[in-house]
Amino acid sequence: MKFIDSDFETSLPVQSVDETELLRVLAQNDGTSKPGCESLGCDGNNVQLPPDLNHRDYVEIEEDAKCRTQFDFESLGDRVKHTNVGSVCADTSRVVSCRIYTPQDLVNPKEIKITTLTCLPGYACRQDGARLTRFGDRKPTTHCVLNREISSWVIQRRQFGEKCSRKFSYSEIEEGQTAPVEFHLWSWNTASGLFEQLKWMYLKINGAYVRSASGISDWTFTWSGIKSSDILELCGTAKDNNPELELQAQGTIF
Repeated sequence: MKFIDSDFETSLPVQSVDETELLRVLAQNDGTSKPGCESLGCDGNNVQLPPDLNHRDYVEIEEDAKCRTQFDFESLGDRVKHTNVGSVCADTSRVVSCRIYTPQDLVNPKEIKITTLTCLPGYACRQDGARLTRFGDRKPTTHCVLNREISSWVIQRRQFGEKCSRKFSYSEIEEGQTAPVEFHLWSWNTASGLFEQLKWMYLKINGAYVRSASGISDWTFTWSGIKSSDILELCGTAKDNNPELELQAQGTIF
């Protein structure tokens, strides 16, 4: 991927949206477009799944280990243990929330403690959907990915026009050839880390609307026939009651 803009100007005026065109290119159920994360209940607008009280599906991850090494301590002969209860991205850092899970009879077991995991140089923080915690509920998680694979931009509160990524092209596609690209977009609340739906997500090629999805927070689709000379933008528009959201996206050439 090669960015066309020399820099991403967040101060650029918000452009109006042609909803007639977005409806015309609304993604059909053709097998190339799919929403994500319903099975995880990761969207604040989706029906949440009941807690798994037996924790059968709980899997420890790096964020749990970070909580343990940062905050565990000995008290009256007992080992006080901590676990992860969610994380959010902050630039290239992962802000991890931790709380005590054993022993259960502590005075303030629900106190939240904060630690960070910093992505290595060349990597960016990616906000992911919810995962099952040790308590049986679902909280957002994060991980680090190569910076060149991810693009992020903010859709501000009450920003009703479109907000797009920097313009980019796929210079690695051979001249005169075309290739299919799988795009993945997801929008999340910068305060809670939870995925939240946008009014629209869509792809523009050479300034034209080519594919859209409505009322969605996590969307994957494939677009074929992309040339190295095509100029692409991935865009989103907020609902009227959205908080400040961040929209992130990745594209993978097949």
